[in-house]
Amino acid sequence: MNPGEQAAPQPAPLKNRPPSRPLDIGERRALAAVGVPPRAAWRAVMLFFVLGALLNGQALHEGALRRPYNVWWKAWAAGTRPLARAAEITRLNGLRAWIEKHAQPIGNPE
Repeated sequence: MNPGEQAAPQPAPLKNRPPSRPLDIGERRALAAVGVPPRAAWRAVMLFFVLGALLNGQALHEGALRRPYNVWWKAWAAGTRPLARAAEITRLNGLRAWIEKHAQPIGNPE
């Protein structure tokens, strides 16, 4: 170590961990305070679900309209109508159609 440099701080030992068990990667990352902050992870998950709902908005709405008619039919139809409309406005329904048209089947296409 050069003069003027500080040594890296050593992590404090974890509580409730037997001394014979080595640290796993999650524990090491937590002790080193590295990784993705919870708020950023939450935003990424929410973005994933919003984009997934928009990509599938039209299909979700069509599926809701094909359900058997009962009390829940109205709820499904009304709940998915804005998704279908948003997918149409953002043109993400066209992206999904293009992907389905050009996608190669995975595995054994029987």
